[in-house]
Amino acid sequence: MDAKTISLTQAQTYLATLAVPLKAGEEIVIVQDNTPLAKLVAPTQPLAKIRTFGKYKGKIKMSDDFDAPLPDEFWLGVAKTNDVTA
Repeated sequence: MDAKTISLTQAQTYLATLAVPLKAGEEIVIVQDNTPLAKLVAPTQPLAKIRTFGKYKGKIKMSDDFDAPLPDEFWLGVAKTNDVTA
């Protein structure tokens, strides 16, 4: 697909109207002195939703020992005596 080429001045003046060809799947190349500066394309997937700070406040619980050091058995891979091995 050939991209539509417009000047930087045109892009600044008509930015809002560029949405129509973008929605139709066209690509638009912005040039200055015949040198490409940018290429506008429509997103291929929906943009991520904005995260809301504090949305889950009071809904997540952590144990008091959440940041306590893990036992050596965890790091060394030592099996507990009540573990069943095949």
